[in-house]
Amino acid sequence: MRRIKHSQNFIKENGLVEFLIKEAGINRTDTVLEIGAGKGTITEQLCKKAGKVIAIEKDRKLYDRIDRRLKNYKNLKLVAGDFIDYPLPDQPYKCFSNIPFNYTADIVRKLLMGNNSPTDAYLFMQKESAQRFMGRMKSTQISLLLAPFWKTRVLYNFKRSDFKPNPSVDVVLVQFKRKLLPDINKIEYLIYRDFITYVFNQWKSNVGKSLEIVFTYKQLKRLSKSIGLDLRSKPTTVNYKKWLCLFRFICEKQNEVRVKAFSGYYEKYEELHSKRVSRYRI
Repeated sequence: MRRIKHSQNFIKENGLVEFLIKEAGINRTDTVLEIGAGKGTITEQLCKKAGKVIAIEKDRKLYDRIDRRLKNYKNLKLVAGDFIDYPLPDQPYKCFSNIPFNYTADIVRKLLMGNNSPTDAYLFMQKESAQRFMGRMKSTQISLLLAPFWKTRVLYNFKRSDFKPNPSVDVVLVQFKRKLLPDINKIEYLIYRDFITYVFNQWKSNVGKSLEIVFTYKQLKRLSKSIGLDLRSKPTTVNYKKWLCLFRFICEKQNEVRVKAFSGYYEKYEELHSKRVSRYRI
């Protein structure tokens, strides 16, 4: 058994890290958050390029190792602890991290869906997870919840030999860039996330069946024609642009659609999800 409890695949080459940080445009004006500092390879390169680095490491042995190795960098704030429990910076910042793959979902949710989110986040991810967050292969609940506020792109495709130990999956570096003008304001977003979460958790055969409790038959027919929505399709095959059109119709016609059908659904989903997770944690 490996002694590092929260195991990661550590990037090997300083030159590659330096190149990626340059591609991310990180400079002396930036405060950068690093989640899962590991052996400090990325941390050191960030300290050389950024104005301030906040590096968080949960594993005490790794923390002590970085503390000894990088003690001369005055722009480094090294934190021993769990990122999930750590308050995000109040000042503008970027995030550049080779995150532990088994905590990807929790990290993304806290970093990008809470308060004090970064202006840009550069995250090492399994390619399959990245596609899910970006909604590239199909629409997913999480990709649609992120899309109003974030632009996404794959900045780099790694070789498995770039890491030690070599991962058993393909890894990419994904950029999440905060939109200057969000597609939905923060008040409307509370309704939007209820709507999306509701639709993606209905055991219905198609999107028409899932939406029939929200819209009338006439409304569905009109929407289907106006935005080119095939009511027989599955929610995962409907792109973000069409979901946004459906939501804007809800905002315009709140007195005519059944908003109560999905009101508060996101919080109910979160509560149920947290119970399921805690049930399997020992």
